[in-house]
Amino acid sequence: MEFSLDQIRAEAKRVVRNFQPYSSDTRAMHASSTRIGHRKRQSVGEYFYTHPEIPNIAFDQKKKAAFAALSARSEQPTSAGDPAHQLSLEL
Repeated sequence: MEFSLDQIRAEAKRVVRNFQPYSSDTRAMHASSTRIGHRKRQSVGEYFYTHPEIPNIAFDQKKKAAFAALSARSEQPTSAGDPAHQLSLEL
């Protein structure tokens, strides 16, 4: 389904940005690696995005989280009482 830019922008306002710090082991491995750039070597964590309508799924971009929420909402059945038509979203 196609969504307009206004719909995606409106839904992006509900997206939550979270920070996940790296463990000390991961930070040590990044610091000692010669294959990654200096910014990645100095980083202490990374950001990810979630949406309240899609729990337990993280996205690397805000736009992807907003688009997934719009897609999940458009695929939801209108008859909420019928268990055979429950929403299942796989990314």
